[in-house]
Amino acid sequence: MKLLLRGAWLAWLALLTGCAGYQLGNIPTGEMKGVRNIWVPMVQNETFTPYLQSLVTNALIHEFDNDGTYQTGRAGESEATLRVTVVKFERSSVNQNPDNTTQTTQFRGTLTARATLTNNLTGKEIFKDLEFHGSTDYYVPNFRQGGDNIEAERQAMPLAGIKLAQNIIHQITEGW
Repeated sequence: MKLLLRGAWLAWLALLTGCAGYQLGNIPTGEMKGVRNIWVPMVQNETFTPYLQSLVTNALIHEFDNDGTYQTGRAGESEATLRVTVVKFERSSVNQNPDNTTQTTQFRGTLTARATLTNNLTGKEIFKDLEFHGSTDYYVPNFRQGGDNIEAERQAMPLAGIKLAQNIIHQITEGW
């Protein structure tokens, strides 16, 4: 009985000490120590695709809110700054019309952006001009009657922007 009690005590002690270093929530890396708020200025757009600036900026802020690790803040009050520039939009064919292989029925739209994250407390760049991608597939409706590819692309663009924002936020919060 005494041996059983000692064994239980040792097991309990091992359990407690095994979890002693565990911490719930975000554990920032050394470069992000002290950062709680990140300022996201308006995204720059180097493509000919209109309205991407506000679309990607809103997606970034929304994804920061969804993730909850960091808050978005104002320019002078934030501990870090995330600058993003959309540098390319590519459209590629995914599926062709089975009756006419020169006619595409499904496309993939991919946004490419470069981002720089700066710790305002230390002045150090966490990452600089790191490239990110976000893509989505979309269909051209009524392809037999010559569907409207431009409208289908316009409607799919927010999904590519969300994927791009998720990839950027994942890099910031996970770091890998």
